Amino acid sequence: MAWLFLSLILFALALLSLRLGQVRPRSLPQSSDLASVVALAKAIRGELGSGAFSQFSRLEGQAVCAAPLTSELSQTPCVWYKLTVKRQSSTLWGLRQRRVAERELSVPFQLEKDGASLPVETDGAVWSGLKTARYLRDGSEVYLNEETCVPVGSSVSVDACASDASGPLVLRRPDDNRMVFRIGLANGTPFEEAKASSDVFFQVTAAALTAAGILCGFLGALR
Repeated sequence: MAWLFLSLILFALALLSLRLGQVRPRSLPQSSDLASVVALAKAIRGELGSGAFSQFSRLEGQAVCAAPLTSELSQTPCVWYKLTVKRQSSTLWGLRQRRVAERELSVPFQLEKDGASLPVETDGAVWSGLKTARYLRDGSEVYLNEETCVPVGSSVSVDACASDASGPLVLRRPDDNRMVFRIGLANGTPFEEAKASSDVFFQVTAAALTAAGILCGFLGALR
C-alpha cells in the first residue's frame, strides 16, 4: 500500500511540474478598433516615417478573400482548414482510433470592418473554427474525418501584430514569442476561456491523484 501511496503523490507532483513548465508569461493583446489602428499607424508614419509602427492588438472584422481555399470535407470556401483522418477499429478494450492523415492549409486574407481594411499574413497562426465530422466506410475499415475551418465572410477575431516594418501596414505574427498569433471565429470560445479550461483540468486531476494517494496512505496505516 505504501508504494501505491508514494506513486500517486509523485505522479501528481510530476503533473503539476509539467503544467508549470508549460506556463510562460504572456503578453495580452490590446482590444482595438480596426479603423483606429489604421488611423494611428498613418499618423505615426507621417511623423516618424515607415517602419515605426508596431502594436499587438485584438481586432475583429470580416474575413474577405478573393481566392479562397475550398475545404475537402464540407466543400466550404475558407481562409483556413485542417482535416484529420482517423481509422477506427474495435478491440477487446473498446473502440480504438489511430490518426492516418492530416492536412492544414491557409491563405492570406483581408480583415474588413466599417470601411477599414488590413491584410492578414496567416503564416504561424494558431487557428480555431467551425468543426465538421463524418464517418466513411471503405470495405471493413471505418474512418472518422474531422475538419475545422474558418469560412470566407465569417466574423473573426485576430490577435496579431499590426506592423508596417516591411512597408504597407499588415497584421502578422509577432516577433516576440510571448505574443501568441491567433485567428478564430469572433463568436467562438474566447482564447482565455479555452486556456482556463485546460488549467482547471490539470489542477483537478492533480488534486484527485493527491487525495487518492493520501487515502491509500491512511488505509495502509490502519492496517
